Amino acid sequence: SIALVSATGMFIQATKANSEAEQYTTATTLAQEQLERLKKTANDSSADTAGYLAYWKTFNVGSTINRLGGTGANPNSVPLNNITYTVTTTVVSVDNPARLVEVKVEVTWSGTKSVVMTALYPKIKLPM
Repeated sequence: SIALVSATGMFIQATKANSEAEQYTTATTLAQEQLERLKKTANDSSADTAGYLAYWKTFNVGSTINRLGGTGANPNSVPLNNITYTVTTTVVSVDNPARLVEVKVEVTWSGTKSVVMTALYPKIKLPM
């Protein structure tokens, strides 16, 4: 019976760890998806470099961008597997010597858990 109690405890801990790992993987996927959609939207916004630059000029430092592809009253909320993930996208810097735009995506859930990803985008249109 001692072995059974120990095995049950280990099983419960393993199940909890697996569930938490799944949540972090989901949050990371949502953040990466937002960064990829942002890159595609900027690139598709115009056929020329001037239009691409104009897209980035619409944002200021601290601007927030809704989750691209999001729908409903709160496009930044993503309910998956009985957990609601919130995707917050913020422009960190716009004008720097390297001519890059820095964007931060933070995905939060369960009040205290989060994943943060940052990406740099050039202010020129790149060939795709």
